[in-house]
Amino acid sequence: MDLLETLSELLECQYLSDLSHAVANAEQKEQILHLSEQNYSLETYQEAARYITGKSDLCCKTAAEAKMAIIEHLSGRV
Repeated sequence: MDLLETLSELLECQYLSDLSHAVANAEQKEQILHLSEQNYSLETYQEAARYITGKSDLCCKTAAEAKMAIIEHLSGRV
């Protein structure tokens, strides 16, 4: 399963396109933080963060930074 599919399942989104509009609860945010940084490349995390946030120029230096960008975006919709 690729990262976007994993995130979509985790956030209970029917479609990948729903990810950018999703709102994560505390448990989901914690699960995102604990996603393995070994299973996906930095490029994959960065692409996922760009897709979810809609920021095509987003530049993350680490997978952890990309996960935080995703979480911040999913938190900002409350």
